[in-house]
Amino acid sequence: MTTAGDDVTSESDGGPGADRDDAIADRDDTFADRGGTMADRDAWWVAVAGPGVVCLFSLLTVPPVLGTLDARLHSPLAVPGYALFVALTVVGERVVPQFLFRLYWPPFLLCSYGVAVAGAGVGRACLRGLDRLHGAARE
Repeated sequence: MTTAGDDVTSESDGGPGADRDDAIADRDDTFADRGGTMADRDAWWVAVAGPGVVCLFSLLTVPPVLGTLDARLHSPLAVPGYALFVALTVVGERVVPQFLFRLYWPPFLLCSYGVAVAGAGVGRACLRGLDRLHGAARE
């Protein structure tokens, strides 16, 4: 289908959308051939980058970063992030005594991500347990 001089084709004419849909279907078939289901893939994605992970990572990292950038932005919300940062600083001082303080930030961000993934996983497991408990109570 062409409109007013624009070269726009519809999916039924074999346009760009048709190729994309075929590629998505092929990718899903390939994933299913490896023994996984779409639910497994989605669960894995939520486990490593879901809203719970993003929220926990933000709570651990944003307040300390803001407090470091400007002292007026220090907040009690930064306490968990600062605790993790101090723990990593103590370990870093034992491992490499002359390690520059600004080089602690990459390990801090990596460990914060790990804590966020673990915390979100525990939260999801607790919510599933509550759902099962409420489901058994209804029966």
